[in-house]
Amino acid sequence: QEIQLEGYDQVIFYSGIAGPSRTDKDFYSFYIFNHLFGGSPRNSLIGIRLREEAGLTYSGYSYVNYFRDLGYLTVYFACDKAKYQQASAVIADLLSDIKTHKFTEAELAVAKQYLMGKYDIAFSSNSRISGFMLGLLVHDLPVSMLKDRNKFVEDVSLEDIHRIRDKL
Repeated sequence: QEIQLEGYDQVIFYSGIAGPSRTDKDFYSFYIFNHLFGGSPRNSLIGIRLREEAGLTYSGYSYVNYFRDLGYLTVYFACDKAKYQQASAVIADLLSDIKTHKFTEAELAVAKQYLMGKYDIAFSSNSRISGFMLGLLVHDLPVSMLKDRNKFVEDVSLEDIHRIRDKL
């Protein structure tokens, strides 16, 4: 659905793709797939195609939202009105092409390293730790997830990434 507001020079685009819930066995594959697809604004497919190659937007990315029984990937970009049609066509092409895109072991290794390092430094305050603990309660996950999370990330294979991609 497209909503147009008068008086704005910029277009903000959001689109969602259903995926696994937080408690699904494929959650970490989905999480890493997102990072490769659009989770890193500069080094992901979305960032490279929209910003680096086409120069259509300052920022374009995707992120994972999840609940106990539902997960989804949100694609976002903002651009000048004059570039919207071209930018949305790039996203449409990317969403079509992703079904056959083959990520590499090197890309997967870099994504894992980043996501595991980011997680390790995320426990920098009591409020952040409390937020993680609350998330465990909300999603009915064991406290051991705090310790085991990076192992789940480490265990995701390239085959897992391509399998989750094929389900989207």
